[in-house]
Amino acid sequence: MKSCGAQLNRFVTPLLKNLQSSVGQRNYLNSGAVALNNDEVIATLARAFADGGKLLHDWSGNIAKISRPAASLDIAKFLVSL
Repeated sequence: MKSCGAQLNRFVTPLLKNLQSSVGQRNYLNSGAVALNNDEVIATLARAFADGGKLLHDWSGNIAKISRPAASLDIAKFLVSL
């Protein structure tokens, strides 16, 4: 199991870094952040809650604009139909 987790980590980490780079370049959604380690999580949370939580409020509003609450149900229905 440990080696499976290590393999998954080796696969996921580059994807997250690529996502972080893409989000940085195309910050048109402004709906969150990618934090790859504990220090980045703490810094991101500090930014999100600064100024009375303005950034968090902005993210929440932008997420509401693009959210698809029934997406998982749609995916499940599609998979069952295969």
